[in-house]
Amino acid sequence: MAEPQKRTIKSPLQDLDRFLFAHLPTPLERLDGLRSALLQQGLKDSEVPQLWIKRDDCTGLAGGGNKARKLEFSIGHALARGADWIVTMGGIQSNHARQSAAAARRAGVKCALILQKNVARTEHDYLQTGNRLIDNLFADRIVEIGLDTDRNTIAEQVFEELSAAGHTPYMIPLGASNGIGGLGYVNAAQEILEQCATRQFHPDAIVMASSSGGTQAGLIAGMRIMNASNTRIVGVDVDSNPYELQNAVMDSIRDVYHQLGRRQADENVVEVQLGQGGPGYGLPTVEMCEAIQLMAREEGILLDPVYTGKALAALVSDIRNKTYSDEQHVIFLHTGGTFGLFAYQSLFENIATPIQKVPS
Repeated sequence: MAEPQKRTIKSPLQDLDRFLFAHLPTPLERLDGLRSALLQQGLKDSEVPQLWIKRDDCTGLAGGGNKARKLEFSIGHALARGADWIVTMGGIQSNHARQSAAAARRAGVKCALILQKNVARTEHDYLQTGNRLIDNLFADRIVEIGLDTDRNTIAEQVFEELSAAGHTPYMIPLGASNGIGGLGYVNAAQEILEQCATRQFHPDAIVMASSSGGTQAGLIAGMRIMNASNTRIVGVDVDSNPYELQNAVMDSIRDVYHQLGRRQADENVVEVQLGQGGPGYGLPTVEMCEAIQLMAREEGILLDPVYTGKALAALVSDIRNKTYSDEQHVIFLHTGGTFGLFAYQSLFENIATPIQKVPS
C-alpha cells in the first residue's frame, strides 16, 4: 500500500496527511473571448467585469476536476489509518466517483462505488457512457441502486461487509464534502490569491457550481483564514434545493475549521445563487446549453451539463443584469466534469454548425 505524502506548503495545511497526485497549481487564465462576446451583445465596457477562469478541470487525475484537490486529503487521511478499501457514493454520472476510484488506484487500495440512478434519464448514453464507462476501468466493486434506495444505507452495508471480511475500509462521503475534503479548497484559496497577486489584482468574486457544498465551503474558509473575506464566494445552486445547500456548506465550513483546530466561522458567510437549477439536479436548461456553447465557441473550453454549464449561465445572467463593473475581477471556477457531455449527447448533436463533406 502506498504511503501518505505531504506537500510542503505554508500554514495552515503543512502538517496534515495528504497523498499527492493533483497537477497543481492549476492555470488561472483570462476569458477575453467570452468578455468580448458579451460586449457584442449590447453591453457597455463599463458593465462587464474582467473575467478569469481557474482551470481545476486540469488537475490531471482521471480527466481532471475539483475532486482531485479534496481527495488528496481524503486519501491521505485514509492511508494514514491503514485503509485498504475506499467506499464512496454518487450518481450514475458522478465525477466524484470517477476520481475517487482513480485515486484509490493511484494509492494502491481498492474502491467500492455505490452509484444511484438519481436523474430521470434512461438513454443508453446516460446510463452507460461518460463517467459511468470510466468507473468500469477503475472501480473494484460497483453497486447500482434506484432513486428510492438510500445510498448511505447501502454504503454502510458495503463498509460492514468489508470489515467483516477482515479489511480496513474507509468511507468518503458524497463529493468528499466534509472538513477533510474541504482542506483541498483551503489550499486552493491560497493558490488563487498568490496567482492574483502575481497578476496584480484582488479577486472580487469567485463563481462556481455548488451541490454537495464542500468546494464552496473550503474556499470560504480558506479566504477567511487568509484575510480575504472581501472576496465573494458565489455558489450557484445546480439542484434547485438552496436551503439544503446552504446548510451543507455551513456544516462543511465548521468541519474545516475543526480539522484545522480553529474557531468556528461566522454564520452569515454562505452566498447561494438561485435560478439556474431548472427542474433539478442533472436536468438540462436552455440557459445551460447556451452557456456551454458560448464557452466552447469563444474560448475553446468545454463545460458540463450538470455543474459548470449551469454555473456559467448564472454568471452570464448576472453580467447581463449589470451586477458587476469593468473595475471588478471575477473568477469562474471550472470544477471539471466534461465527461458528462457524453451522457447528454442528444442536447448537442444537432447544433447548427456547417459541415462540408468531401465528394467521394
